[in-house]
Amino acid sequence: MRFERDGVITYRKHWLVLIGKTFFPTLAFLILLVLTGAWIYQELAKEGIGLSQLTIALILGVLYACAFLWWVYHYLDWNNDIYQLTADQIVDIERKPLGEEQKKSAPLDSILSIEHAREGIIELIFNFGDVVINVGQTKFIFRGVYNPDRVHQDVADFIEARRRKKIEAEAERERQKMLDWFGSYQKHKDKLDESQKTSDWDLFPG
Repeated sequence: MRFERDGVITYRKHWLVLIGKTFFPTLAFLILLVLTGAWIYQELAKEGIGLSQLTIALILGVLYACAFLWWVYHYLDWNNDIYQLTADQIVDIERKPLGEEQKKSAPLDSILSIEHAREGIIELIFNFGDVVINVGQTKFIFRGVYNPDRVHQDVADFIEARRRKKIEAEAERERQKMLDWFGSYQKHKDKLDESQKTSDWDLFPG
């Protein structure tokens, strides 16, 4: 639910969100198992397998495939929603299976405030919730992420690191400007000294 690679932190929604998304497909699969068990039990009490039994078996097979595809669809929907934190921006990616991808991002410099919340006993027990990042008039919401306290702290740490980097870059530019100024001054002084020496020699011709 949280992994870091090449300085980029990626967050996924909590596994309980996955369970919530796949609840009905899982329930349908369990109902099919119960129906299949009841059908097999009835067939064991009879002799032979007729055309109607083969038809029922095919129907059950199709229903199992539909329940499986339904479950996979919701799993991919959960898996494709990710939130990323990079050295200079936050990214929110939502992609529907077989559908369009929505991606939005904002620079860390534009973040005005960060909030997080865990609502309800389930979110408190399993330590997941929402992190709200205010960027101007826009809100980035990292929904259902594990340990929102840490996500909040990660964003704050990246903002601070970004601020320090900008301060250091500005200081480096100022140092470089001073070095360029001293270099220019020294060149001008050397030329002035050389010109002065030439003028002194001109006072004693021959």
